[in-house]
Amino acid sequence: PRDENGVRTPSPGAAVLNADGKLEKLDAPLFGPRDDYSEHQRDPKVVWNGEKQKYYIFIGAQTADGRGCVLVYESAEPLSGWRFAGQLKVPGYETFGGMWECPYIVNISGKDVLIFSPQYTRLPGRAESTNHNVYLIGRMDYDTLTFTPEGPYRFLDFGFDFYAAQGAANVDDPDKAILIAWIGLPDNHYPTEEEDWEGSMTLPRELRIRDGRLLQTPISGIEALR
Repeated sequence: PRDENGVRTPSPGAAVLNADGKLEKLDAPLFGPRDDYSEHQRDPKVVWNGEKQKYYIFIGAQTADGRGCVLVYESAEPLSGWRFAGQLKVPGYETFGGMWECPYIVNISGKDVLIFSPQYTRLPGRAESTNHNVYLIGRMDYDTLTFTPEGPYRFLDFGFDFYAAQGAANVDDPDKAILIAWIGLPDNHYPTEEEDWEGSMTLPRELRIRDGRLLQTPISGIEALR
């Protein structure tokens, strides 16, 4: 939530789907904000790690001195017991952007993929845009909370309204994941504002790895709509 001055107070909440198909919101947040980081702490993504038998929450954040980063929390249970594990280390990306939104880690064909949206920075080939969606292929070490890239970052999409991509890995196929993104950017203006709405979602994409890069194709389920 934000106060009357627009200052954010991050507080990740959760809800449970009961037997009647209704959502019941938990009375208290899973955990509170960290005061040693800026107010920009948002976009929690839950990841289950079978080897560690733990859940991890990755949160897009910003350090107190304005650098983009990811905060990591861990718990053996999805709705309780969360503790701060530390800040994700990504060698070579300590000063890359001023805020990392929507961090997401998924394993595809034995490779870990880190997807995030760095803000407040200009990148080659992106003109004056300061909102991007990139990915790194590498290896995630949950013991040291270190993601080690195997190559340079690459853009998920060169469109200027493709942003905040998130995905799902529970597709019973270790060689692919599903990705969907927002068609819209923070602080931009769109013609639909006159109708009191803006923003939509992309067509879901299937992600695979080929020759060290992500291969993106329309989700196969779309064939059923033809």
